[in-house]
Amino acid sequence: MKYTTENEFESFDFQESYVKDIEPGNGYFHIWLDNVKILPENSCNRDIRTMRTNNLLLAVSDTKIDSVVLEGVKIYHADGKLAKVRPDEEIAPEKYAKLWKAFLGGCIYSVSKDSKERRSENAYTFILDTNEDETYEIKLTGSVDRESWDLFLNLGE
Repeated sequence: MKYTTENEFESFDFQESYVKDIEPGNGYFHIWLDNVKILPENSCNRDIRTMRTNNLLLAVSDTKIDSVVLEGVKIYHADGKLAKVRPDEEIAPEKYAKLWKAFLGGCIYSVSKDSKERRSENAYTFILDTNEDETYEIKLTGSVDRESWDLFLNLGE
């Protein structure tokens, strides 16, 4: 990849990006995203405006997946009365492999990072949906995040 940043997670806006591919492994988590916004404060962004890119690789090293949760929903009748409640459901690790494929083409609602000064680990939270309109929260810890991409695009392109 032409451009790479390390631990510059906050200089990207992942909201409304799309999952192109996802590859969690033993000690790493790779996710390729389209329509990622690169903020002006990014060290590789020579423009003083928000740009975007496709095929960005977000790689988190030394990862451990803490949890994957299918978010619950409340379904209402047209008259506003509650019809059904589905509570949050934690997904068992043995079901992760099948689930990763369901995220392809899904939308990212948010990605956040919580880094503690006295910890060598960072906590990452991904909220994304599948093509079946189910929303999941993935929580993982890792030591370093790297973002790699090939080109800058104008927001209108």
